[in-house]
Amino acid sequence: MKRPISLLFILLMLILIGCDMAGPEERAIREMVKTFVAAIDTGDEDLALACIIDLNAFNALNPDASVRSDGDSYVDSFLADLIHSYRSYVRRYEGREVLFKKLLLGHRFHQYKGFSSFKNNEVIIEVDGVEEAIDIGAIVRIGDKWRIVELFGEE
Repeated sequence: MKRPISLLFILLMLILIGCDMAGPEERAIREMVKTFVAAIDTGDEDLALACIIDLNAFNALNPDASVRSDGDSYVDSFLADLIHSYRSYVRRYEGREVLFKKLLLGHRFHQYKGFSSFKNNEVIIEVDGVEEAIDIGAIVRIGDKWRIVELFGEE
């Protein structure tokens, strides 16, 4: 009787190793990050902008920003910094093949007015066959979409 149970256990372990054990939340984040890496690879800014917070998302996260005396310039500067970070990655990897390998989620963080978010995330990419890491400071869910809030591009 021991032999069939052992074989069943080994078979079950092999099946589990091959399965994606991530929950729906992590799978959704991973798909968004894959899209962002594809945007870096192709230089497709429209695709990248679909992954980065926009003005409406920013206002949802920071409803008091418009009250600031420098509210408009603050928001414009914040969003421009995200786009600049994306563009710096495009320049860095231009002409090279960039592939998504894996996502290492950081810790859950709720600073953004109770919105579900993760801080200090790392994306492992393959650039011309060599693995590298991209640090994404914050990813937040607004409604049913995950967006990049903080991105550490190359200077």
